[in-house]
Amino acid sequence: MDRMHADVVKRFSKQIERGQVVVLRELAGEAARHLDDEMLDWAYIDGDHTYEAVQADLEAYWPLVKPGGILAGDDYNFLGWWKDGVTKAVDEFAEINGLKPTITGNQFLFEKPA
Repeated sequence: MDRMHADVVKRFSKQIERGQVVVLRELAGEAARHLDDEMLDWAYIDGDHTYEAVQADLEAYWPLVKPGGILAGDDYNFLGWWKDGVTKAVDEFAEINGLKPTITGNQFLFEKPA
């Protein structure tokens, strides 16, 4: 994980210097507490794939995304050790919030209404 973190920081070094990208190395729920509502243009969820964790990440990050922004993630409709946790959480989140996710392969995407 240290090497992955270093690679991400290196890859986005120019954007980090300009203040366009901030890398928070924390669990998703903890990182969300550092952010203000509607401050993100987009957020990509790729963490714990259990139903409860995906549900918590969607609920934590949706308010942080600006209107017209994107909340996305991976492993939709992909069965791994987490079974159908991602798919179930995404489908439930969509229904509760009156949203229709865009699905491309195993990626899901919600566009926040403007």
